[in-house]
Amino acid sequence: MKAIAIARVSSDEQEIDGQSLSAQTDRLLQYIKEKDLQLIHNPFQLVESSTKGKRKEFMSIINDSLLPNEKLAIVVERVDRFQRSFKESIFCQELIEKNKIELHFASDRLIINVDSPGQDIMRWDYSVIGAKQYVLAISDNVKRTFEYKLKKGENGKITAFKGKG
Repeated sequence: MKAIAIARVSSDEQEIDGQSLSAQTDRLLQYIKEKDLQLIHNPFQLVESSTKGKRKEFMSIINDSLLPNEKLAIVVERVDRFQRSFKESIFCQELIEKNKIELHFASDRLIINVDSPGQDIMRWDYSVIGAKQYVLAISDNVKRTFEYKLKKGENGKITAFKGKG
């Protein structure tokens, strides 16, 4: 089966946080080799939040990679590297039901395709919920820190955090 690989970080800071694009790419290439998939493009490397905006680059990669008469495997490291909300699930589920794509979450050892059992679909959904909860918790922490700084009379920026998503 033909495949594309997508590595993603939310920010330049994540490059040093164990989620570097090169480390993800190496793991994805190993997975593709093990699964005997045919890579049709060099691995895509995105620095893009999965929670803000319309994810134009991500959507372009998916849409431009679709094959007219073949199913495409989209290989990512984990669900949270692919998405942190359900907006991508709806888009992908339609393509899965038309047998145009299947999703490979390499480290999660999860493949979602037209024949996936309900328990695998639920694992995917629960992983998205977990990823979304993580982003919401970070947002809450930033808000509390900002409120604390304002209360103490500090009006400087919070520099230790530039957002993950």
